Amino acid sequence: MKKILLMLLLGSFPFSSLFMQAGHDTESAETIIAKVAEAMGGYDKIRQIETLSYQSIYPDHGTTPSIVEIGRPNKSRNPRYNLVFDGTQACFLEGYKDNKEPQMIDENQLNDFVIEIALHFPAFFDYPTKLIDSVMINFKDTYHLQTSLPRNLTIDYYIDKETFLLIKASTQFKMMDRDVVWDRVYNEYKNINGIMFPHKFTYPGKDGDVLYAELVNVEINSLGKDTFVIPDNIK
Repeated sequence: MKKILLMLLLGSFPFSSLFMQAGHDTESAETIIAKVAEAMGGYDKIRQIETLSYQSIYPDHGTTPSIVEIGRPNKSRNPRYNLVFDGTQACFLEGYKDNKEPQMIDENQLNDFVIEIALHFPAFFDYPTKLIDSVMINFKDTYHLQTSLPRNLTIDYYIDKETFLLIKASTQFKMMDRDVVWDRVYNEYKNINGIMFPHKFTYPGKDGDVLYAELVNVEINSLGKDTFVIPDNIK
């Protein structure tokens, strides 16, 4: 995991090599990110996060929490299906549906994994980010940041200028030759294990409607490194 926050604190990393500034705002990308870290719970706490296990309820999927496990900066696992993304490849380790053999995911579907991680935990803590401009989002004045992700993807984040909390993320990417546009709005921040997380966030429902999911809990650093490993004999 890139320890960007620690390097910023120690002043041992040249900002210009990582963050690029745009527009004429008095803030810069690095100072905005620093203030977001403080608003979420503090530099030290953000820096120490290595894994997260998000438990969320999606209204049109029942009342049982869905779990997304993340290993910073670019790994994930869906424990329900034992679906692992190791940052390069993805696999159903125990098969899927009637096929109980391990199934590798096609390369043209991997963008979705990268974006899912960035929608759950702000990627600007781990990847190069630039300040684009200031815009109004839902009657709130925000800083517009753009983060460069793996696989030549980008995601746009909108930071409330008053609270310095993330209120929206937006991205466009290709998956299986389809153009996908994804917007996520974040609301009702609450303290979970010492970190401020959005208690509610939007997602596209089964019928195409925009619905709100509810974040029930986040476990921090409860997962081992082997959680996100695809065995060599499967690849």
